Amino acid sequence: IKRAILDQRAALDDMIAALSPMDAVYRHERRRHQDHVQPLIGRDVIDTAVQGALEACSEELLSAHPEGGRPSGVLADALPRDLAPAGRGVRQRTIYGHTVRAHGPTLAHIERVTREGAEVRTVGERFEGLIVCDRSAAFIAVLAESGKESYALEIREPGLIQYLMKTFEAVWERAVPVEFDTTGQQPPRLTDEIQQAILELMVRGHTDEAISQRLGLSTRTIGAHIKRAATRFASRSRAELGFSLAKAGVLDAGRDAPGPPGSGAHQRRA
Repeated sequence: IKRAILDQRAALDDMIAALSPMDAVYRHERRRHQDHVQPLIGRDVIDTAVQGALEACSEELLSAHPEGGRPSGVLADALPRDLAPAGRGVRQRTIYGHTVRAHGPTLAHIERVTREGAEVRTVGERFEGLIVCDRSAAFIAVLAESGKESYALEIREPGLIQYLMKTFEAVWERAVPVEFDTTGQQPPRLTDEIQQAILELMVRGHTDEAISQRLGLSTRTIGAHIKRAATRFASRSRAELGFSLAKAGVLDAGRDAPGPPGSGAHQRRA
């Protein structure tokens, strides 16, 4: 029995020795993969990782914030962090939804960072949250199930970052610049474009709650826009309103139709 045990131990040692090179390769590749795409779970973990990347950013910072207007307290905490890259000469470009043009605290925040050289644009379409630092580190939020901790991915894979950059640039080209004149007048709210975004989502079958989450508006505001459109077309239901919109070609024409000075279409042509 003892000889059999010794023989088995010797065979096991030979097997471990034979597999050790493959084990080293496996561990190396696993570490490399984890370095390129790292899951971040929990708000504190996410904030720490993002803050570290922002502090190391030295050339270009891109960000997209789909959540709409943010609370004043959150903006106050974020202001020093958003201003710090500008002090180091970092070029900053940020995308928001059109709805922030009607949100005073967020608009004031945007005015402050644009005075330091940041560029800010807004869009009426749906886009995803994104932060890219120096084209070498990116962060994307992952939709977590209700009640679970915040979840994000830290990406350092060059191919994935290049893909995210192209997506950002495509949205940036369609976005409308947020500009403040010397008199302190606020930029236009682009109400027509916001209403068009609401109606497009409604026609696709989204509820008021779903549209609210996508555009960062209250359900009451969503309902008011839909009611205004229903009154205009004398529609008594969403189905009838959708038919009337399609028949009139309102949503299709709105993408290319010229708008009055100060409208989103006018600014894009300029």
